[in-house]
Amino acid sequence: MKAPEPEPLACRNRDSSYDRLLRRLDQALDMARTRQWLDGQPPGLTELEVNGLSPEDLRLLWRILDTIAEQRAASYRSSALAAHDTQQQQRQHG
Repeated sequence: MKAPEPEPLACRNRDSSYDRLLRRLDQALDMARTRQWLDGQPPGLTELEVNGLSPEDLRLLWRILDTIAEQRAASYRSSALAAHDTQQQQRQHG
């Protein structure tokens, strides 16, 4: 039995909150990068302005940003713990 094929992107609801958010973020990133390039600044965004988000889009964006921050914090904690464990092992064997 063949597994069902995923629905093509073109057939999905084109106006979902997530899709709108991605379009707005893409536009904002493009504008920010262009502004930096025109100003002769090195690449690397420090600020991003996104206009015209609905309250629903804004809530979704904050959920995404909060999730990213939580994942980074968890990654940092696990890296710090691993470094601490390595130091402890080196002290025991040194």
